[in-house]
Amino acid sequence: MSRTLRLLSALVLGSSLALVACASEAGTSTPAATDAGSTPVADAGSTPSSDAGTTPSSDAGTTTDAGAAPTGDAGSQKPQWTLRLTVPRDYTGTPRQLSVVLVNSLPVTTIPAAFLYTKDNPTVAAGQELTLSGDVPTNRGSFKVLAVLYMQGGGFFTPTAGKDYDTASANFVQITGQSVDFGTLPLAFHTATDGH
Repeated sequence: MSRTLRLLSALVLGSSLALVACASEAGTSTPAATDAGSTPVADAGSTPSSDAGTTPSSDAGTTTDAGAAPTGDAGSQKPQWTLRLTVPRDYTGTPRQLSVVLVNSLPVTTIPAAFLYTKDNPTVAAGQELTLSGDVPTNRGSFKVLAVLYMQGGGFFTPTAGKDYDTASANFVQITGQSVDFGTLPLAFHTATDGH
């Protein structure tokens, strides 16, 4: 009888030690018990994180940059900027980078006031309309919007005439902290005389 009790005690002790060892190896602990009828609830303050990149959206007949990252959930209350870029119908080549900045004046002679969007190896097609958006920058004041599509074999910090495509707003835009639509700007071959 005592031999049977010792055997059972050894089995129970061995099983307990095995369970503790498994739990510590896995780095987990036994979950706390919940009341009957209760369901797990997510932290009300948590939201999925996102890049401060761009929100792709499309209208009928337009295509967006497939590489653009969403800016957050539908409940986001941050003011947004929006810009549409049209690609020429005769566009050719391999894009290296798309950059959108705010500048104090044109032609650009200093570092941009704000970098709104940068995308390496963007998806771009002839006749396409790209819709870009993101959080409004903290800068306040009057700026011009400058977009440059740098191509393989083109420039790096300044566009190369006859290789890269660019466009800029004709008028200054006011950045006040509120959402702003920069409108639609047509990309075209950069020329030495286009003032960008």
